[in-house]
Amino acid sequence: MLKKIRAIGYGVIVLIIVNGCQTPTQVSEKDLDLEGRAFSKIEYGQPKELKRAIIMDVRSSFDHQMSRPPRSFHAYWKDWQLQGLQGQRLEKKRQELQRLLALHGVEPLTEVVILGKGLAGQGEEFFMASTLYRLGIDRLRFMTEKQAKKAFMARNLPEVANAPLWSRPLRSSMNCGDEPASEVAQAMKSADVVISKKFMEKGGGPETFFTQELKLKKYRYPKSMRLRIYSPNSQWAYGVAMYLKEQGRRPCVL
Repeated sequence: MLKKIRAIGYGVIVLIIVNGCQTPTQVSEKDLDLEGRAFSKIEYGQPKELKRAIIMDVRSSFDHQMSRPPRSFHAYWKDWQLQGLQGQRLEKKRQELQRLLALHGVEPLTEVVILGKGLAGQGEEFFMASTLYRLGIDRLRFMTEKQAKKAFMARNLPEVANAPLWSRPLRSSMNCGDEPASEVAQAMKSADVVISKKFMEKGGGPETFFTQELKLKKYRYPKSMRLRIYSPNSQWAYGVAMYLKEQGRRPCVL
């Protein structure tokens, strides 16, 4: 009986040793929502280290010249449009904008603060954020004029130096198609969410969706993963689409 118990014990020990020597199974995990979380780095208000951040001012040229925030440059949102471009024209525009960013000291790891008028504007901050994302910039902040007062009063900040020229392929667009909708009625019909004070039946004005600091308010969106967002004559749709994408949905802007 004792020999039988010993034999069983030796067998168990051998099994333990064999299993311990086996190479563990390798588990590969693919992050399917990596692109969707690109905007999760967006923050609000005064940057932690203004001396290293670059301010992109999307207000009017007049407002920019009057206040002249430190470490800033002016950017008119229409000059940064990629929508409607294809092939060589799109590639040329990508190179032009990435070169322009480098000349203003911006490279992929630079913290960019987008300064705008908040709810008093037309959502230009969000349009610019979506464009910068496509160009390869991830570290983004929004800052309103009220939040920027401390930055305007900052002193002894280092001047912005040109960044080395860099190049990255464009990321996917947030637009539903290459061309904007030809008619408001057509876009209204196909949109799931509309951001406009005039057309309230599918949403509401920007104050319905955003706080004064441009954070997204709670709103009961349709349950579809592929929501189509529309904001006639403004850029607010990019803001809603941006946040929904961060939540794992797949929205697009009409």
